[in-house]
Amino acid sequence: MREAASSLAALEQKVAAAEGARRLLGADLDKARARVAAALADTARCRVQARQTQRALGDTQQQLQTRDRDVRSLENSKGVVAKRLERVTAELREQVEMVSKKNAYIRELERALEATRTDQEKVSLEGDSIRRARDRLEAELAAMRRRLEDEQEFAAGERRAAERCKRDLAEYRAHVTRLELRQEAADRHGVVLGRQTAAAVERESDVRNQVKALTQLVEQLKEEVLKREREATAERRQRVACECARAQLLAQGDALQAEGERRAAEAAELRRQLRERDQAARELAEDRDAEGKAKRAALDERDIIGAQLVRRNDEALLLRRKVDLLEQSMLAGSRELTSAQGAVRLLQLEVRKLRWERSLLARNIAGMPRLERELHRAVQDLTRSQHLARALEDELHTPLNIHRWRRLEGSDPPHLQLLAKVRVLQRRVLAKTEQMVAQEARVRETEALYLELRKASARRPADPTTVSLQACRAWRLRPAG
Repeated sequence: MREAASSLAALEQKVAAAEGARRLLGADLDKARARVAAALADTARCRVQARQTQRALGDTQQQLQTRDRDVRSLENSKGVVAKRLERVTAELREQVEMVSKKNAYIRELERALEATRTDQEKVSLEGDSIRRARDRLEAELAAMRRRLEDEQEFAAGERRAAERCKRDLAEYRAHVTRLELRQEAADRHGVVLGRQTAAAVERESDVRNQVKALTQLVEQLKEEVLKREREATAERRQRVACECARAQLLAQGDALQAEGERRAAEAAELRRQLRERDQAARELAEDRDAEGKAKRAALDERDIIGAQLVRRNDEALLLRRKVDLLEQSMLAGSRELTSAQGAVRLLQLEVRKLRWERSLLARNIAGMPRLERELHRAVQDLTRSQHLARALEDELHTPLNIHRWRRLEGSDPPHLQLLAKVRVLQRRVLAKTEQMVAQEARVRETEALYLELRKASARRPADPTTVSLQACRAWRLRPAG
């Protein structure tokens, strides 16, 4: 009995110790559970962070690739803009050279126009002088025509005087015929005188058409006719006076013949001068017509040059406008280039920042295996602690007096060991199934969380970096103006 009491006391002590150990194990189990829960939460958070960091790393890599492509496209567009600026500057230089050439050509045209104007002024002055000379020649020609008309009038008067002389000569012939018996020589001289007077009349009729200025000669002829009339009357009275008159008439006939020849020569000279004046007048008229034609040609050329100047001025104005537009486009291109350079600098800074974040994430990810190993060790400790706690709970719920019966019988039953092993294996199988169920639940939770994160990232508004990249793409893809 004492042994039973002592064994019971020892068993109670063992039970108390087991209960203390159970309490300690429960506390340790609670601590381990807390640690495992914290570790699981840390692992889940680390996994979530790892997935997020992986996704962010993938996004950052994609963004880096897109930004690298954008940077390359910006560099290409920068080269295109630089080539375009060079081409525009070359075109501007060519247009400026063309404008300078056109300005030089316009200046040459202006000088030629000034020269044509001076030539036109000279031609107009020469035309004025020619017109004055023509007016002077026309005045001289009118004076000569008036003189010719006067000469014709005087010739008509002389013709009338010659007719009177003819009548007088006829009377004289009748008187001479009456005086034939008195003096045959006087008759012969009268016939000769009649012939000479007839020749003189014929010569005077010829001179009448040719001579222009015979006023003095007509007066002399009038005086001589009067003298002859007086001599004829005197000859009627006196025969001796008739002989003297015949001698005087013979002398006067010779003088008249010489004078007629001289006047004929003068008339021929006047006719020649008149022909020369007419030729000069025709030449002046031709020169005037040529000058008019030259003047009209100069006016037409001036109008053409003026139209060309107006057209060249319009072309110069258009070129100046083109130059202004090209300068404005160059300024806009320079502003766009500066803005693109600023965007490139911002993108370079963003790339550096993302690379730095990638390096940080890479360093953080480098510590993940250590955390996973610690998590694995913590899970193993937890499973061991759970197995120990369950075994102790089973021992408490189903107490076996194995040690007492062992002492009484002296041997351990193998069946109990087998049962204990089976129970342990069953517990391990249950733990593994629980672990599998928990892992499947975690997998489903992570899948649901992944889907929710994808939906949230799809619904989330674009960040400034994406907006700037889209703006850069739009600027790069916009048509060149």
